[in-house]
Amino acid sequence: MAVLEWKKRTRGMFSLVRRGASGKRTTDSAGEDNERSAKAASKAGAGDDLQGAVFYYSGSCSAAAKAFRKKAREHGLRIPFELNVADYIEDELGIGLRPCRVVCVLCPYLLLQAAVWDGSGASFLPVRVVFSGRGEETLIRIVGPFDPLLPNGLRTPFRRFLGVLGAVLEEIGAVRSGPRPCA
Repeated sequence: MAVLEWKKRTRGMFSLVRRGASGKRTTDSAGEDNERSAKAASKAGAGDDLQGAVFYYSGSCSAAAKAFRKKAREHGLRIPFELNVADYIEDELGIGLRPCRVVCVLCPYLLLQAAVWDGSGASFLPVRVVFSGRGEETLIRIVGPFDPLLPNGLRTPFRRFLGVLGAVLEEIGAVRSGPRPCA
């Protein structure tokens, strides 16, 4: 199993490196990384265009969230908590809603870097990935950190992190589309 992991570089910065089960950097015969996500995540602006982006998954909300959790862990990301919004609203208010889950995702190294660089940077983590059931289709959005208040020294690592999230969504079979109003 191959994973993307954060590797410490000079001056306290971190970068993404793809490693196989043996611990060595994995490449194909042409010398290129096997996974699209490694290239996407290594680009400085990989997550720039995710603001307002919508992904569609052909399957249930719970199946999409489960596949996302599995792939995110394979990429070294952590999910500290998840909120099943529909179940919570039904338990608290007795109102039934369509399936909706908010999965909070972070990378421990990015959290460390954010806390060390500028304590306010840690407030932008975890990033929320929202899964909304629409019958047999699931709408997926990445929420934040698109805030202009994000410290300049953290913008590139956050963009790379968002690029990894986008690549994980593509790996589970979610198709990216532009913004589309909720039905």
